[in-house]
Amino acid sequence: MKNPFDIYLRRYPEGIDIFNLPEEMLAAGVKISTLEKVKESGSGFLKVDLNRKMAQKVQGALRVHLGEDVEIRAVKYRDRKEIPYAVAMKVAENHLQSRKLEEKNSKEIWVGDVFLFSQTDVNWCFAITSPSLIEKGVAPGVLTACVDKVDGHIWTDHEFNYYEFLNHEEQILEYARKRSAVFCVRRGG
Repeated sequence: MKNPFDIYLRRYPEGIDIFNLPEEMLAAGVKISTLEKVKESGSGFLKVDLNRKMAQKVQGALRVHLGEDVEIRAVKYRDRKEIPYAVAMKVAENHLQSRKLEEKNSKEIWVGDVFLFSQTDVNWCFAITSPSLIEKGVAPGVLTACVDKVDGHIWTDHEFNYYEFLNHEEQILEYARKRSAVFCVRRGG
């Protein structure tokens, strides 16, 4: 299977009976022993290699119990050896330095040290602030660089959009259908 996916649980689904798993989880090969390990640690991967459609079916079955606390992730994030935090910080500093030079003509002054802005299970997002943007009410008033925890590359907007779509495809398509229907009605179609 090319580029398999796994399911990451940010917390254990308390409402799930591990001896009576939903059909989608059984079809995906989810093991009771893996669920017990996730329960012990509080979060973790289901340790299954799934194609995108099957991963989305399992995610849908778990969202009944977990809401947004269940994510589809590429297997590389499950089987990873994380790059050191200090390396990620240096990658971000170099990237933000080049972005500051690109933004030089914007009259914004970027000051201070690079700091950890946020993080997920797949990346660290570092930032540097612009007091002038903050004073203007521009939120969050920072330049950011999100560094992949596995290979150290800077995440692109495309990657963020891909994971957003992967994890929320049904809701995004439903929204698009509604917007399309409204557009057709307004145009007389």
